[in-house]
Amino acid sequence: MAGKTVPPVFKHLPCEIIPLYFELDGNFPNHPASPIEPENMVDLQKAVREHGCDLGVAFDGDADRMFIVDEKSALVGGDIVTALVALNTLKRLPGSSILYNLICSRSVPEQIERAGGKATRSPVGHSLIKKIMRDQDIPFGGEHSGHFYFRDNWYADSGMIALMQCLEVFSEADLR
Repeated sequence: MAGKTVPPVFKHLPCEIIPLYFELDGNFPNHPASPIEPENMVDLQKAVREHGCDLGVAFDGDADRMFIVDEKSALVGGDIVTALVALNTLKRLPGSSILYNLICSRSVPEQIERAGGKATRSPVGHSLIKKIMRDQDIPFGGEHSGHFYFRDNWYADSGMIALMQCLEVFSEADLR
């Protein structure tokens, strides 16, 4: 689905898109639609290197999960993306609770707390995460699996919203 949604979302953004496998085909002829598996990221990593991209992005089949590779084509874990989106969320909603699942690295709660947020650890699984987020009015939750949940998106997961927030963090970073 990202092949359908990325072009209109990026149409007016100052980004150059190099599409890989944007044709919708539920048979997934190029590789399985699971970006958490490193072997399914090889083509993206190669494209980032060949084109000198600043980053690469892979979505799963329905685009609710999203993974990033950096400018050197190294895989960026879902826990690191969780920390990035958490920082962006806390910039807009200081002091908020941010949910992360128990498989995320220690860097996630450390970053949340360093940014003035409250790190809330949860078990793995969307039904458990969504319930905790609703019960505690948590604006953002992320999983190592590349699922990112947003209160303002009816607690649903969205790879695209997570990507937009990561791009905002990157664009505001002082890279000196």
